[in-house]
Amino acid sequence: MQIGLPICSRYFARLLSIVSRRASLLRRKHSKARAFARTRRMRQIIAGHDSSFKNNDQYEVQNRCLKLQKLG
Repeated sequence: MQIGLPICSRYFARLLSIVSRRASLLRRKHSKARAFARTRRMRQIIAGHDSSFKNNDQYEVQNRCLKLQKLG
């Protein structure tokens, strides 16, 4: 029992490190994708090709300004 325990704990530590590494990689990939989507969306909004706006010009201008302010 005393000999088996270190091997077991080592195995679990290895497994945990693999899982955590994979999770961090996925998270990084996801955040990069989200950032890319955000920049693309901002370009669409600035160019005026964004379909989420209503046809009302005043509404569109207000929305564009608000979104730019939120972005910083």
